Amino acid sequence: MDLNDRELLEELIIESQEHLATLEPDLLALEKQPPAEESSELVNRIFRGIHSIKGGCGFLGLTTIQNLTHAMENVLMKVRSGKLEVTPVMVDVLLDGTDRVREMLDDIANAEQIDAADIYSRLEPFLAAETTAESSAAGPAAEAPAPTETATPKTSGYIPLGPPPAKLVSEEPEVLNEPAAQAPVPEPPRPAAKAAAAVRGTGHDVLRVKVDLL
Repeated sequence: MDLNDRELLEELIIESQEHLATLEPDLLALEKQPPAEESSELVNRIFRGIHSIKGGCGFLGLTTIQNLTHAMENVLMKVRSGKLEVTPVMVDVLLDGTDRVREMLDDIANAEQIDAADIYSRLEPFLAAETTAESSAAGPAAEAPAPTETATPKTSGYIPLGPPPAKLVSEEPEVLNEPAAQAPVPEPPRPAAKAAAAVRGTGHDVLRVKVDLL
């Protein structure tokens, strides 16, 4: 580790210890279950402190502290989202977690060898509680509603099921529109009649004589 990294590490340790100094009294105040508004403010402040420690240690590669604070942060995240409620057991394990982080920071050279398995095992029920809570909230699978029958509209009492009976069909033949009758056209007069009329019209009798007798 070069000089710059050492300076960054020292600054990180100081800032992290300052966060830890405020985490303990806030956790103790949260354990007393204050009003909702005050409780929400405490949870947010504790969450930000642990998140800052996790981010700084992750930047410098202090994975042991990073992983522990990450697990604590996840529990608080569920409290913030309303998936978990604060309990004395939760506060106790978070307090012990902050003590373990302080121990690692105080002996940063050997932080990787400091065991935190007991803290993880106590945090695990809270980390796994989301699946149980969601499953219980969902309840048994809702059954699909039974299909509703379509109501048949009421009629006057007779519902035709096919073509009407034969007796209901009109037996009168269909009247077709016929063309109007035309007036008779008079026939033209015959030629013989015309000649006869001409003869009668002269007023003189005609004598027919046979020529062969003369």
